[in-house]
Amino acid sequence: DQRFPDATEEDLVRADHVCIICREELTAAGRNKKLSCNHVFHLHCLRMGGFVEGLWDQAAGKVEGL
Repeated sequence: DQRFPDATEEDLVRADHVCIICREELTAAGRNKKLSCNHVFHLHCLRMGGFVEGLWDQAAGKVEGL
């Protein structure tokens, strides 16, 4: 919960208020987190999906050598 910063309203707007894991609406009242790549997720989606920043970077092709 403390590993990633809370997403701001500006972050939610940039993400079109959509969680890219579950594709459901992100609301200001929800527990939303932002990764260093600026993707925004519901906290429960991060936990459920087992996502960690390094794995997300790999999936996005951001790790050197991919």
